Amino acid sequence: MSLHDVMLSNDDLLAAIDLTVDFHGNEASVEEHGMVLLDVNRNHLCVQHEADLDQTEWWPTAHCMFGLQACLDNDGSTTCDQAESGSEDDLTLSGGETDLANCDCSLDGVTSYCLSKYTSVEWSSLDKTCDVSRLAKKSSGRAAQADDGATLWVTIDGIKYTYAEGAAYGGTNTEEGFGAWAARVMGVVCQSVQNAGQAVPESCAGYFPPH
Repeated sequence: MSLHDVMLSNDDLLAAIDLTVDFHGNEASVEEHGMVLLDVNRNHLCVQHEADLDQTEWWPTAHCMFGLQACLDNDGSTTCDQAESGSEDDLTLSGGETDLANCDCSLDGVTSYCLSKYTSVEWSSLDKTCDVSRLAKKSSGRAAQADDGATLWVTIDGIKYTYAEGAAYGGTNTEEGFGAWAARVMGVVCQSVQNAGQAVPESCAGYFPPH
C-alpha cells in the first residue's frame, strides 16, 4: 500500500516504468495460505497480462484488489467495507476505495468490482477465456528466486531493494517505516528514469537524490 501511496499512484511515474508483479504459488505458499492462493494469483495475472490493459489501468485494478485482500478468501464473515478499512489486516493498513455498495466480498466479486471501476473490461468475459497456467508457474518461480525472507522488496534494473525491519526505516513493520522505504524506492526509480535518458516525471520532484 505504501508503495502505491508514494509512487505508483502517480500516473506520470507509472507510465514511465515497466512494472511487473509476481506471485508466490509454490508448495510452501499453498500450504500456508491454502489452495485459494492459486485462484487469487490467477485473477491477478489475468488482469495484469491477459486483459490487454495499459499499465495505468491494470495497476490501479490490482491495488484495488490488494486493498480488499480480506475478501479474496472470504468465508462470508467479512464485508468489503471491513476489508477496505484494514480491520482484517495484520497491520491494519487500509486501502483507499470508497463507494463499495456494489462490491461483493468474494474473489470474483472483488475482481469484478475493481475491473469495472478502473477499466472497461468485464470480469465475467475475461474469466471465461483467461488461461495463465504457464505464466503462473513462471511468476511463482521468479518470486521464489527473489524471496530471501524479507517483508518487502522490489527489483529495479536488476538490483533488489529490500525493506529492512528496524531503525533504518523508523521501526518494525509500521506504516511510517513502509512509507520511508517506499520514498527511497521512488528516488531510485526516478534516478533510473533519468539515467535512461527519459523525461523525468513531475512527480519525481523532491525525490533526488535517492534517500
